[in-house]
Amino acid sequence: MPLIKTRFIPQRFFAHLPGRFTACLLLACLSASGYAANYTWDGTVGDWNAPTSWSTDLVPTADDSAYINNSGTATLPVGVSGTYAGLYLGRDSSSGSSGHVLINGGNLTGIIAFIGGSGGRGSITVNSGTLNSERIVVGALGGGSLMVDGGHVISSLRVTVGDSVGSSGTATITNGTLATQGDLIIGNSGTGQIRVGSGGSLSVSGSTVIGIFGSGTLSVDGGSFSTGNLMLGQTAGRGTLLINNASVSSHTATLGGFGSSSVTITSGTWDNTGGIFVSSSNGTSSLNITDSLVNSG
Repeated sequence: MPLIKTRFIPQRFFAHLPGRFTACLLLACLSASGYAANYTWDGTVGDWNAPTSWSTDLVPTADDSAYINNSGTATLPVGVSGTYAGLYLGRDSSSGSSGHVLINGGNLTGIIAFIGGSGGRGSITVNSGTLNSERIVVGALGGGSLMVDGGHVISSLRVTVGDSVGSSGTATITNGTLATQGDLIIGNSGTGQIRVGSGGSLSVSGSTVIGIFGSGTLSVDGGSFSTGNLMLGQTAGRGTLLINNASVSSHTATLGGFGSSSVTITSGTWDNTGGIFVSSSNGTSSLNITDSLVNSG
């Protein structure tokens, strides 16, 4: 299997660059795509399926856009299922808005979720149950957080953490799983951080890119992380991978395209089945190993 070349970035990633333009484009596409209605949360803390908690006194359907900007929290306990086309948490920057979703045994399904937009802050916590969204953006244009502590988060296309310039996103997988059948981007043009705890699992069927134009950090601290291609410090970004008492597997790895990258293995194992390429061009890279790196490519 040939090594990945330094200048190679999969074409699909250019759909994200720059992050602010991409997020605005996605917002425009959702607005123009003929979704049935916009639903704004006007409750405090309450059941997602309570009609009186929405401005229209109707519950969003799979064709609708749902907005939570009033510091409220929509909950999905056991037996409750919710749907959306677009989910926007903390999008109204004029009021320093925030919006939250708490999944405690229920299920929430949709097309795209923006967690923290336009200078606001948003969060989704999955203690049990499932969040299933084709695309998830944590820290779209503001600050966003995703907490998985016993449940499951599933994405069929892409997960981005720290999307646009000035945005920040964090994802913490204490227990449970975060899995995408597509790609994972940490630090597109913003700042992104993911931590995988001892009971957590992060699975990426496609490619994982840590630091494209922004700064990205993936800390696997006792849990597990598997991916196809792994790229750190692409373009002008900074990418960091920390492995501590954990299991990491990848197909191929590129460290430092035109950015900077750092991999530190304190304890645990990184099993890479393809080639590992450490750039010596415009980027800087470091590889610090005190335990096991297995490269069978």
